[in-house]
Amino acid sequence: MCDVGCGNGYWSRVLASKGCVVYGIDLSTQAVQTASLLFGSEHYYFTRAMAEHLPFRARVFDKVISVCVLEHIDDDLAALREMRRVIKDRGVLAMSVDSLSYSGVPHSYSIAHKRAFSVKNYYDIADLRKRMEMAGFQITDHKYIANSPFSSLHLRAWTNPYIRKLLRWLAPFTIPLSILCDTVFGDQHGGYVLAVKASPNPARANASCKA
Repeated sequence: MCDVGCGNGYWSRVLASKGCVVYGIDLSTQAVQTASLLFGSEHYYFTRAMAEHLPFRARVFDKVISVCVLEHIDDDLAALREMRRVIKDRGVLAMSVDSLSYSGVPHSYSIAHKRAFSVKNYYDIADLRKRMEMAGFQITDHKYIANSPFSSLHLRAWTNPYIRKLLRWLAPFTIPLSILCDTVFGDQHGGYVLAVKASPNPARANASCKA
């Protein structure tokens, strides 16, 4: 498995604990060093690299994951095409992206969020589907996350440094409640985050793939 934008290696560790051998890449030297220090072993391999230029052979990975990374990349299509290049034709891509397409997102929050986290693009399902099809993927499933009034309020509250201290203690209760509210009251047409599962489309494989 390849973890594109692995950060400090959290998701790499989670997946390795389930039996995967994970190769993580991140643009941050500090993040890669931290991941290697904390989790480096025969099941994890971390290296500094750009998502637009993955340092791997074509069609080598069974799965590729990317957790809230694509929205920070200038050339998102190049990154998606690289993911398509390194994944096997019967592989699976699991990805999440910032969406902020929930109707209850204040415009001021979107502006502040984009500035604070260096976001280049937000995606709804139509936007992301188009980009992924251009890169040679077909989306097989998708889900919006944080798409109910409670989860919206809860997520925005984390941006307040004073409230955040309290929410850390309440997280074992507020996070499950947010998930429950999304399940029962969630807007199926928008959310703060969009998660997708995709498979390579052999008919539109990246012509630049090289063994």
